[in-house]
Amino acid sequence: MNRPKTMRSPMLNRLLPPGLIDRADYKTIDWEKDLDTILRKFSLIEKCLPVESVIDFGGMWGVDGLYSRVCSERFRIARVTMVDKYVSENWMRNPRV
Repeated sequence: MNRPKTMRSPMLNRLLPPGLIDRADYKTIDWEKDLDTILRKFSLIEKCLPVESVIDFGGMWGVDGLYSRVCSERFRIARVTMVDKYVSENWMRNPRV
């Protein structure tokens, strides 16, 4: 979907409200290319709610723990565990991620 960079869709505003995530914190994500995929994954997570816990397998690859953070901060899931043998440099350098 080609949308101007400044335009925010209603789905994006609902799933990822402005101010929740600073895109600059997630340097490995190609937001323009991957935004629709990211939104589909958020929508899938939302369909599983309510849940008490989430395990995010492979949560570092390509997204620096974004899904775990959104589960915790946006969806208010009490226990979020990420399992990955890889730790990204961005994750280590940036405490907000």
